[in-house]
Amino acid sequence: MRKFHRSGRLIRKQRTQSINDGEFGVIGVDAAKNTAWTEKHFNSLIDAKNYVDKLPISRIDYYVHSDSNRVVYTRKGKTNG
Repeated sequence: MRKFHRSGRLIRKQRTQSINDGEFGVIGVDAAKNTAWTEKHFNSLIDAKNYVDKLPISRIDYYVHSDSNRVVYTRKGKTNG
């Protein structure tokens, strides 16, 4: 009987798209009030990151996610403490 040996490597799919392709959404989360909302949608990651970086510093956390719902950029809000 033939034995099979598997290596411990993960199978990775080749990306056909660049991370800058697609649509990116900015989500705001206020943990103190337990609320979340969609701020805005962008066609490029650079535009979404620039938008988040220009927002005033507050206690709100901002997340930029791709059209595959993967978070690609985060800016945490300030917390007192």
